[in-house]
Amino acid sequence: MTFAAMLPRLLWQVFVCNLTLAHMRQLLSCDELRAILAFAPDSRIAPTDTDSLLGNLRRQLHRSPLKLTLRHPVASVPEDFAGGMTTVVTAADSEQCIHSSARTGHDFERLPRRVRWSARKRPYFWVAPRESCDRAIYKCLGDLRVTIADRMRDLLGIVQYGKSVELVAVSFQPPPARRAFLPTAIEAMLNPRFLQTHAGLAAGNCGYTVDLKMLDSAKTGECIAGLPELLMEEASLGECPEVELLPLGVTRENRANFGSSLRLWRHMKHVLAKERPCPQCRFGARPGVP
Repeated sequence: MTFAAMLPRLLWQVFVCNLTLAHMRQLLSCDELRAILAFAPDSRIAPTDTDSLLGNLRRQLHRSPLKLTLRHPVASVPEDFAGGMTTVVTAADSEQCIHSSARTGHDFERLPRRVRWSARKRPYFWVAPRESCDRAIYKCLGDLRVTIADRMRDLLGIVQYGKSVELVAVSFQPPPARRAFLPTAIEAMLNPRFLQTHAGLAAGNCGYTVDLKMLDSAKTGECIAGLPELLMEEASLGECPEVELLPLGVTRENRANFGSSLRLWRHMKHVLAKERPCPQCRFGARPGVP
């Protein structure tokens, strides 16, 4: 079997590892875990058909009465996020998350048209601390070895943004009424570089991205965490008291490859081996280990 044929199955295994970690951290109940795994792909699904694996599961769960997304609001937003939040999108996708109107007071007139107008909303935002993102951008200035777009893509684990992708950083203060949530494997179902928990990092009130550059060089078991991350409730940026857009340029490298997916899977197996299995259903227990 070729690497291309093996990759969809490998990404399914990565998702199952994240699902197991979420269950072990009590983010999913035993019944919910069983209900999700009941939709697992079988031998009739072609191993090269990625959409039939995770894409089909996502559609099945969307039609299910189970409410599995945005389940774990954080009691208080971590201090890292006090200076604002940043999400990185493509120049084209930014059309879907920017809302401008006369009443908002936001001046988008100076921005290129491709990142200016839209009244559409996203179901939720993946956000990282603005101050951490700003520091990473500052460190890249004057360094000809890496583009800002590549570094931010790597730091945030957005592996689906490959080579020659134009990126924009959208920084904002969220509307006061919007809540933040702890991300889980369910929201990250189609993100092949999500990790529910990292080696050496205690469970807290935020998640952590996978640093794609670190992943390519780290040994199994080493921490590959990038930045803290949260999910923000649906909102248009026109509702936010402060909004700033910063073009990051165009990516030069592609981080999506079979080798990095295999490294992540091995890393996750290492993390799972150190976790305590569920005391009720014993899911995640290793044979011969009490």
